[in-house]
Amino acid sequence: MDLKIWLRIGDCAEYESFDDLDSATDWLDDLNVGPVTGWIDSGPGVGYTAPGYNGPNLVSLFWGDGEGNLVAPLSSFERETVERKLATA
Repeated sequence: MDLKIWLRIGDCAEYESFDDLDSATDWLDDLNVGPVTGWIDSGPGVGYTAPGYNGPNLVSLFWGDGEGNLVAPLSSFERETVERKLATA
């Protein structure tokens, strides 16, 4: 199965797919979404919260199939990478 990183900023945006985590975090950094304030693995979605993005309005970020169906959340190492990259955003 060819997995992609799926990303959506807030609950009104469209999902975007990326071939790798670096491309996704570069895009988040370019948009100045802000630092990670917490991770969510169920309930309103899979991804993280950031200033202005919480509850169902989170930043969705996960590994998915070609159709955007959730396959797996990010690993601990991948989460640390996202946090480090966006800490200065």
